[in-house]
Amino acid sequence: CLKIDPEWIERIKAVMPKSRNEKIARMIEKYNVAEYEAVILVDDETNAGKYFENAALICDKIKSLLSWILRDLMAKVRSKKSDFMNIPFTPNYLVDLVMLIENKYITQKIAKDVFDKCYEFGEKPSEYVERNNLKVKEFPKEEIERILVSIIGANKDVFERYKSGNDRLKGFFMGQLMAKTKGAVNPMIAQKIFDEIINKKKL
Repeated sequence: CLKIDPEWIERIKAVMPKSRNEKIARMIEKYNVAEYEAVILVDDETNAGKYFENAALICDKIKSLLSWILRDLMAKVRSKKSDFMNIPFTPNYLVDLVMLIENKYITQKIAKDVFDKCYEFGEKPSEYVERNNLKVKEFPKEEIERILVSIIGANKDVFERYKSGNDRLKGFFMGQLMAKTKGAVNPMIAQKIFDEIINKKKL
């Protein structure tokens, strides 16, 4: 009677190619991604899944990594009919960019510009940010407040609509502030100061 070693069977299973459904299930279980995200990563023929997993090996900010891969990176790869394994913006560069945002060294607006430049020239994001002095500056609270009061004063009609309940118009004032400071103010701090101005009725 032929006896087959169970360990040998397990070794064979380990090296056998996984089915599509197995790959999707593994992606969902290991990285806690949504099913549609796992499907895109597994089915993508330009190696987006492999790129993602290489980045996830060194960074646990899965949602941020996925957002950049499925939105910005995939658009660039497809427009050039390229492959994720051949682009100048490596998984390490993506992690570098994500951590610049997570650590609040740069804003999302600046991050998009940094990404475009670094993708084009194959430069590490942190080095590009340092070389171009793009880190978020510590604007004094009084200076941010002064700029916001000035913006509100120049847009009184918009401000009246905001006070009437159109909360979405706060984004207008934040956008104006970012334009005047070239995106160098921490958005969370700016929104807090804006709310303080309203609550204290400093206008």
